[in-house]
Amino acid sequence: MNKIKESKTLYLRDGRRLGFSDLGDPEGFPMFYFHGFPSSRLEAIAADEIAAKQHVRLIAIDRPGIGLSDMKAHRTLLDWPDDVQELADSLQIDRFSALGISGGGPYLMVCAYKIPQRLVSCGSVCGLGPVGNAWDIQSMSFVNRIGLSLAQNSPFTASVLMAGISSLISLYPEMIIHLMAGDAPECDKIALKDETFKDVMMKAAQESLRTGSAGLSQDLIIYSQDWGFELSDINIHVHLWHGEKDTTLPVFFGKQFEEKIPNNSAVYLPEDGHISIVNHFSDFIEVLMKNRIE
Repeated sequence: MNKIKESKTLYLRDGRRLGFSDLGDPEGFPMFYFHGFPSSRLEAIAADEIAAKQHVRLIAIDRPGIGLSDMKAHRTLLDWPDDVQELADSLQIDRFSALGISGGGPYLMVCAYKIPQRLVSCGSVCGLGPVGNAWDIQSMSFVNRIGLSLAQNSPFTASVLMAGISSLISLYPEMIIHLMAGDAPECDKIALKDETFKDVMMKAAQESLRTGSAGLSQDLIIYSQDWGFELSDINIHVHLWHGEKDTTLPVFFGKQFEEKIPNNSAVYLPEDGHISIVNHFSDFIEVLMKNRIE
């Protein structure tokens, strides 16, 4: 992998640095990629060759406080589209597609809500939705229930927990694979045996902690709080994919999106979970490219 492609930065108008990777086909149609949690822009390296073959320029962005991106104090979910637009403008990109994976789901949704005029297509893969009471969501992993509940009810405690877990991941990167496997279905455990994929996920997680755990803690708190807008107010088409065997973020969230977003198309994959669904990445890109609104 070309280090220049995977490690770029932009200084935003407010002085913050925004990190991103510029992958796939440099002459292809631009698609912004919003990574999962705990992860970073490096996650998209797993899709670099797929994007190149489909003539897509895949631009993966580090969220504030993660990877190469500087912290933004008191940030909210509604702040994210401003960073995305500023990066797009700097790259001289007018309109683009966007794809959010897992913890990138909320960031995809806020772009669909706030900057629909810039999106020609968008999609969420096993995306996290508004949480409510995490203990009411059947099949969600115990670790996620604890993290989201603490973030909702005791943000400081959640930050302390995140700092502890982050320290362990920094020292023992394979821990992120163990956390992902956890009580995951067999299809996900099989997917996690792929050495190339494992290596990308470990490096992406480590990179998310380049400057500490504060950015991840912000993410966790943002996930658990009110998003600042209603899904019913999204007025563009959103493509949804979710694995029915997902225990990290159960299919409940996909159904929630399908019910509340007025214009959407939902595909549920009965034999896939949270990890194995990445085997369909080529299909996700193909759908977003074929269904562009010019």
